[in-house]
Amino acid sequence: MYNDKPIIIRKKKAPEAHKPKPEDEEKRNVTVEEGKMITQARNKLNLKQEDLAKKCNVTVAVVSKWEKGQDVFDKKIGAKIGKVLGIKFNE
Repeated sequence: MYNDKPIIIRKKKAPEAHKPKPEDEEKRNVTVEEGKMITQARNKLNLKQEDLAKKCNVTVAVVSKWEKGQDVFDKKIGAKIGKVLGIKFNE
């Protein structure tokens, strides 16, 4: 009595180093002053909101909210905005 089914051996994956998920990262409110900084820097570079949105991989609506000081972002996206626009935010 042989069983003709193949035997499948599964190896356990090595535990991955804990990487913070995007939703785990600390987010903070964009201030009105920071929103003005974003708008001024974007205009100085002759970028449209759409251009900044593409460079930061977000929607135009998000950029609009940032510029009004009505949204949040984490350190990573703050650094990306700063790099694209050549500005620095107070942490």
